[in-house]
Amino acid sequence: MESKFITQKFSDVWLDNGLATFSKIIKRLNEDDEEDVVKKVDITPFGLNYHFANKNEFTKLLSNAIKSKIEDMIVNVEDKGTGERKEVKKDHILIQEKKKIGGKVAFKEDIFDKDKTESIISTIYENLKEGNKTCFFCSRKFKSRIKSLQQASYPFVTKIKSLSGIRSYTNKGLKLTEYIADYCPQCYL
Repeated sequence: MESKFITQKFSDVWLDNGLATFSKIIKRLNEDDEEDVVKKVDITPFGLNYHFANKNEFTKLLSNAIKSKIEDMIVNVEDKGTGERKEVKKDHILIQEKKKIGGKVAFKEDIFDKDKTESIISTIYENLKEGNKTCFFCSRKFKSRIKSLQQASYPFVTKIKSLSGIRSYTNKGLKLTEYIADYCPQCYL
């Protein structure tokens, strides 16, 4: 049974760069795999539609591609005090780190946890099915979110409520929310 993954351009520098990166990853998957993972790509004025024959194979290969990107976010440097080599997250990476595990960098974002990447990709795909929530960015209907919008996935948001908070009125008056919750799984990816 054929499945498809629909992307949409946003006219937003960060999200459109993410779509370009995603397209390159998909192209590389097809080059590396003996049988094309993506059978057909429809180019529309609004984005790209990727058709693939096997959802599980697509999920596995995409998660492997994301895992390989983790290595690009880390450098090995010499500790000035001990002289030993250690892993350090590159400075320009916005994703927060957890406590190092065995001297290895661990990211707080679950999609960059090598043990969880494939299940996150599968969850993203499953939650793209039409639901009752509407994405803040793309207006797509979706079932449930993976995470709230945070600086790690969209660097133009910040925790400072006066700069990025959504102003809404409740029965207690003006309220500023810290994170946008209606953020679909595809925009997260």
